[in-house]
Amino acid sequence: LGTNGLHVIENGFDLGTVGTPVLRPGQRYYLGVQNPNPSATDIRIAVEFDLIDGITRLTNGVRVVKTIPPGQDLQFFQIDVSTNALELAFEIINPDGDVDLLVHQWPTLPGTNRFDFADAPGNNAVRVKRAVADAGSVPPL
Repeated sequence: LGTNGLHVIENGFDLGTVGTPVLRPGQRYYLGVQNPNPSATDIRIAVEFDLIDGITRLTNGVRVVKTIPPGQDLQFFQIDVSTNALELAFEIINPDGDVDLLVHQWPTLPGTNRFDFADAPGNNAVRVKRAVADAGSVPPL
């Protein structure tokens, strides 16, 4: 939704500027951004939705208590990282059993065979040192 209203193109058909459409769950959506100015413009863009996917949002320094059911399904968490962060530290404190901590940055969710960082066997902590240029939203962990 921009200053000129919402412009909708659906299945290749230009529907023009309309009210807010009904979103269909499970569908892929694309965002297009245009710069009508004669010079380059730096932007940051984000999408906020109602989290019907069950991803828990984390806040820096705030503990989250959660019971994870047994099985192979992963539980996902997400945190937004400040632009001046130099290090990220994730820790599972006193788990009742063996758990795996996987960290992955966009564009996909982590999996047991798809992650950027993982805890070592018998250790439930991950420390990630990174450059400031990588700051932004760290997607579901």
